[in-house]
Amino acid sequence: MEEAPTLETLRLSDYSNHLLSKSNIHFAELPQTVKPKPRRTSTVARPTRSAFRQGNNREEGPRVEDLSEEGLQQVDECSDGAPDNQLLGTSINVHNDKGGKNPEGSKLRPDTWDNVRDAMFSKFVSTSSVRAAIVKGRRDTLYTEIQENIIKHSKQCPTCGFVGKEGNSLLKTAKTLRQQQVLWIGVSYRFIVTVPVRVCPACDSPYSCCPLDVGSLPGSPEEAWNIVRCKEDHIPIWFDLNDLVRFFEAGTNIVRRLSVVKIAEWLDRAHVENGCPSTVPFDKFRKCLGVALRELGYMLCRMSALEELGVELWPTGK
Repeated sequence: MEEAPTLETLRLSDYSNHLLSKSNIHFAELPQTVKPKPRRTSTVARPTRSAFRQGNNREEGPRVEDLSEEGLQQVDECSDGAPDNQLLGTSINVHNDKGGKNPEGSKLRPDTWDNVRDAMFSKFVSTSSVRAAIVKGRRDTLYTEIQENIIKHSKQCPTCGFVGKEGNSLLKTAKTLRQQQVLWIGVSYRFIVTVPVRVCPACDSPYSCCPLDVGSLPGSPEEAWNIVRCKEDHIPIWFDLNDLVRFFEAGTNIVRRLSVVKIAEWLDRAHVENGCPSTVPFDKFRKCLGVALRELGYMLCRMSALEELGVELWPTGK
């Protein structure tokens, strides 16, 4: 008589002892049929409809596991066939503080852009003057701040350190030769600032404010760096160092396809939209901006090499 077929298995204990011994199980001992478990209705897969509180009702609703089959069917009927990916709260019944339903309707429908687009356009047109006033106020505030810093740093002679102020034994104030106009360019605005060119009464050296003293970077190595050498009919360019030059210098390294021409076009359009009356030839604007970005890159490379020369912590920040 032939033996009944057997199934070879491995026990978990065999792995702990590093022994792979075999164990025989007769097929007759295995269950021949497995009864399928009863499946619930599809409402079980959507428990979030009754798991949250209903509107402003202070009493917590029933939990899904506490509902019977009839209760789950009632919850599914209240959903009115809403899809599972519907926004939370759109199919929840709204109750008032007294416990009754909202008289205007039992469901909230979310607003779409088609419904609010006309109202948003109307509000956009009606608030145009308010936005224009905000832009002008920010431009005036920035202009005042930069002009005050220029006057502040134009009092001391960089050659001998003489400070032209009242009570000085040499002279009350230094002699002013002229008021040089400089075009200051930032991310959102550009405007003309006045930089005084003075003569020191102590050493008779002409001097002016340095662009780095006011957080700016010159657009040319001669006139924009040393305003004394600038001709009266020329207007040099200063670029905002922190928000503009450093931002786009990092952008050109990260976004390889970001060109100086596109940056200049971007800034030019932003300045026109913000109501900046100062004009500048685009070719000059583009070339000076490219020079400023290049020179900042050179300075940052030299700063990163200072640590190798023995400078710790500053300015690398490590």
